[in-house]
Amino acid sequence: TPYRDEVFAGLEVGRLLGLARLLGLGPDSQEDIRVLDLGCASGRHIRDQAARYPDVHFTGLDFSAAELATGRQAVQDAGLRNVDLVEANFLDADVDAGAYDIVLCHGTYSWVPDEVKNRIFELSRKALKPTGVAAVVYLTYPGWKQREAIRELLNMRVARIENPDQQVRESALLLRLLKAGYSARPD
Repeated sequence: TPYRDEVFAGLEVGRLLGLARLLGLGPDSQEDIRVLDLGCASGRHIRDQAARYPDVHFTGLDFSAAELATGRQAVQDAGLRNVDLVEANFLDADVDAGAYDIVLCHGTYSWVPDEVKNRIFELSRKALKPTGVAAVVYLTYPGWKQREAIRELLNMRVARIENPDQQVRESALLLRLLKAGYSARPD
């Protein structure tokens, strides 16, 4: 299922570099800035920034080959030369030590197992230059509770079904029923 890839204003490079400078961190110059995005999906967020910051190099890591294929096509179509999208499982991934000025991780930390959460911090620590900054966004309640409740409901619906195709059919049926019920309400 594709992730609804967006641009996140709070993780904009110029903003993060400004905040870093206020804290006495960040690069000494605006040359050779490197950004690592952990859990980039199709990389829309870094692709958008790569077009605005042609002198900054962006690397995105994600485990989804389908998302990355979409992103790589978009990179090619846009003619971007400062974006690399890499397929990697965080548990097995390696990064260049001390190579990045900024590490981004939007949302991923919110829904991965503890061992992956720990690995996100390990990768960030290794990847960052001594004055680098990491921005890890944790999506919290109440805004995410509704999605979590629907996910839990779907998981309960398909828990005893082994066939993935049947799981999808049952999930789709339940979602249609929920949509119909909510659509009938004027509020």
